[in-house]
Amino acid sequence: MSQKQHAPGLDCGSGTKKMKKQNVSYWLATGVVAVIMAASGALAILHVSQYMEALKHLGYPPYFANLRGIGKLTGVAVLLVPRLGKLKEWAYAAFGMVALAACYSHLCSGDGWLALDPLATFAALVISYARRLPSRRATRPVKTQGSAEPLTQAPSGSLAS
Repeated sequence: MSQKQHAPGLDCGSGTKKMKKQNVSYWLATGVVAVIMAASGALAILHVSQYMEALKHLGYPPYFANLRGIGKLTGVAVLLVPRLGKLKEWAYAAFGMVALAACYSHLCSGDGWLALDPLATFAALVISYARRLPSRRATRPVKTQGSAEPLTQAPSGSLAS
């Protein structure tokens, strides 16, 4: 027996460093997105005057702040809670649309280079999505009973053929 003992089924080879890097980059990017979306969601729900002035400048009605705030805070909760793979997909899509719509709104409102600011959030969102852990994905590989290999196609004789 080796000097180091590992939990059964835990691969502690060269893939461990890669997995740690993926973990760190996922959580850093997700943390950036969560902080930005939670802060702006809270500002929206609380109707902070500077936030409301910015919405007015962009041409949005005051009630839009409530919709954005609730949506952002709900999305942050979904991103941070374990599992909920399908809902996470929706949260990523919604946050992507919010960031791109913010760019477009600022651009159309004549804000110049400020219009590019939301792209930093969008970049963090893309990194978070690309690096998400298998337990946080919408689908996982299906394994057949007694097989270590994931099922890649429907078995013959199934309804899918």
